[in-house]
Amino acid sequence: MRKLIMAFVCLVAAISFGAQCEGLTQKGERCKREAAEGSKFCIGHADQAKAKADKQKEKQKDDGQCWAVTEAGTRCKHKKDGKSDYCKQHAITIVPQKPQTRCRAMTWEGTQCPRKPEDGSLYCKQHKK
Repeated sequence: MRKLIMAFVCLVAAISFGAQCEGLTQKGERCKREAAEGSKFCIGHADQAKAKADKQKEKQKDDGQCWAVTEAGTRCKHKKDGKSDYCKQHAITIVPQKPQTRCRAMTWEGTQCPRKPEDGSLYCKQHKK
């Protein structure tokens, strides 16, 4: 009965105070700090979460699943985008900038100039002066 009560007290403490960090200290012992919310590691051992995920990545075969690691230290469940090893949510994309199609100058009425800018400039011929 006493063991049951102690187990219940430990469970309540773990729920109310958060889970213990799964990180290892420099001595190889388990960290005694509380894990960050939504993670299995404290802030000081966040790098170990990434290392753990990298080891899992090496072990797993290419199954078409995204390689991104969530804050909790688990692998993303989405399928990879055809162009990269990551899903659309985690893929880094560079959005090309649109070429300037209108002069940046303002008219007397307070609207943007409707003319096209000259090559290599942000302003039309009239406003470039």
